Amino acid sequence: MAAVWLVMSLLVLPLSWLYRRVLVPVGREIAVAAGVAWRIAGFVSRAFGRALAWLARHLVGAPVAWVHHAVCTPAGHFLRRAVLRPAGRAALEAGRAARAALSSARETLRAARRDTWRALVGAPQVRDVRELEGSAARTLGRTTTVPSAVPASEISLPAEKNRRG
Repeated sequence: MAAVWLVMSLLVLPLSWLYRRVLVPVGREIAVAAGVAWRIAGFVSRAFGRALAWLARHLVGAPVAWVHHAVCTPAGHFLRRAVLRPAGRAALEAGRAARAALSSARETLRAARRDTWRALVGAPQVRDVRELEGSAARTLGRTTTVPSAVPASEISLPAEKNRRG
């Protein structure tokens, strides 16, 4: 019992007093000081970042903007007027010429095929005038319409099969 009282009186009570009266308040003050220091560091770093942004804007951004407005824009306009528009016109003319050449070649090929067919088989014999102009009900290519005509079928059979059946 005397040993417990001695340990309690000489060791535990002074340590608990030291903890409650010294260490806890000092720890709180250190925590508050760390929070204030953290906020101050935030203000300082924000100010430093703003200073870097200002320097970058004035040392890099402003000269680049000036070069864009004073050099690149007029050069681009000149390039568009002197090179791109004439090249575009030349490309359009080349396309029109190619289209005309292909159309002419297509017509020549059609005429040659038609002449070859006539030479081999002979000219087509016309039996009925209505056969060449198509059904009266089919008026998609004409300006007049026949209101009383019954629409013809979409798939027309040859003339001989239509007569049989």
